[in-house]
Amino acid sequence: MLDDLLLLAWPAAHPEILARRRGAVIVERVRALALVFAALTVAWIPVDWAAFGSSHWQNLAAARLVAAIALLALAAVCRPGAATSAQVRVRLLGLYAIPVLFFAATLEIFLEVPRAGVAAGVAAAYSFVPFLLAAGISAFPLTALESFALAAIGFFAEAWALNARGRTLLPYNEIEGFWLLLLIAGVAAFAAMSQLRLLAALVLQAVRDPLTLCLRREAGKELLDAQFLLAVRNIAPLTVIFADIDHFKAVNDAFGHETGDRVLAEVSASLRGVLRGSDVLVRWGGEEFVIVLPQADRGEAVSLMERLRTRGFALLPDGRAVTLSMGVAEYRSDAVGNSADLVALADQRMYAAKQAGRDCYVDSSNEAARPILGASAPSSAAALVR
Repeated sequence: MLDDLLLLAWPAAHPEILARRRGAVIVERVRALALVFAALTVAWIPVDWAAFGSSHWQNLAAARLVAAIALLALAAVCRPGAATSAQVRVRLLGLYAIPVLFFAATLEIFLEVPRAGVAAGVAAAYSFVPFLLAAGISAFPLTALESFALAAIGFFAEAWALNARGRTLLPYNEIEGFWLLLLIAGVAAFAAMSQLRLLAALVLQAVRDPLTLCLRREAGKELLDAQFLLAVRNIAPLTVIFADIDHFKAVNDAFGHETGDRVLAEVSASLRGVLRGSDVLVRWGGEEFVIVLPQADRGEAVSLMERLRTRGFALLPDGRAVTLSMGVAEYRSDAVGNSADLVALADQRMYAAKQAGRDCYVDSSNEAARPILGASAPSSAAALVR
């Protein structure tokens, strides 16, 4: 329950995979809305021409063209693909800043607009920009904090308009204006958080393996690619462990697939139990797992193996222990150029551990395999194939 509240309240509480997918959705919608707003901004010029005198509509047309160009520029930088959290926030704020600046410019232009007839009605229509900004919150999957920040922009614009009420014609008073804005912003924020909750549920359902609760392979590859780029940029360590359950087919044949599923779930739980909050466990396929250790070198990966030595993985119905073979690779010390090669190297070392007798790990091309459980727990898989 607390995790759900944090997810809806604070963007820093989002898992990285959710943050990336949510960022992509926000950027895509910013681009779409920027294009729509640019078209509508230009399309309104004939209305100004019909309602105001030449000097007024020309000034408004100039402001509209500048706003439209800014919106098109914003749409141009919102390309599909990965964007950092900071880039997502800048693009979203840009979508709000452009209408606010346009709104401020129109307040100055309306200093001398006649306050009667059609011109007064068209001028009053401009006063609804803050309400449109508040309603726009509902277009994005946002947290409560983000919704509040965007609503504050609308309130700032509304306060600006009310302060200039002597210069413009507003169809409401101060209390009515702020009450309506608060109501619209509240409903929009609720809609935004509902979108976020639905998106989180869909993302977690799509990226997690229901049996082991690990990330699925495609989601894991996406996250590993991002971690690799981050490690290269920050010159930071990044280690990958490739793990395979020993003689898993023999376990299925001897005890049935239900026991095999239970073994997979228990092995996954044991692996997660020794990982840090920043580490990621991926079910790579079948009985294979990939562990991603950001900001961790080979020594820290070996320490993880030592923790596994005391914890174990799972037990079969006859009480014998399940064992794993593992390979370790670290991108800096192994001079690996991309995330795919890093996983491939860890996979090769896992096979070297298999050839060395299983129930061990290989963490360097120049060193022998080292036991994981070893004599502390008899190998059930070995017993099954004898």
